[in-house]
Amino acid sequence: MKTTQEQRKQKAVELMQKLDIFKPYIESFKLEGWTCMFEMYGGYWTHQYDELEAKIKEIEEEYGLTVYAVTHDLTECGEMYSMLIVPQDDEDWDYLIEDTVKDNTFYAYSYH
Repeated sequence: MKTTQEQRKQKAVELMQKLDIFKPYIESFKLEGWTCMFEMYGGYWTHQYDELEAKIKEIEEEYGLTVYAVTHDLTECGEMYSMLIVPQDDEDWDYLIEDTVKDNTFYAYSYH
């Protein structure tokens, strides 16, 4: 069944807690809607980067999903952003949580 943005946001908070993401990032996501970004040894907010924040909004609107964290890496093919997502269809949610806890597998939208 398709879900609302608020339902996906609540599921994202649950995932962030299971992943043991730094609590201030979780609280800021809950209260402000801020998405965290991790690269190398640091953590940042995606709203500090206009182009990245615009890409997140575009993806969320186009696919009806929620981005709750982003990783940024330098790869052989250039810069890579992987956006951890909660899909729109809640039929995927149990699978997502189960995989995340057991195998450290995540649903992500990646681009470079």
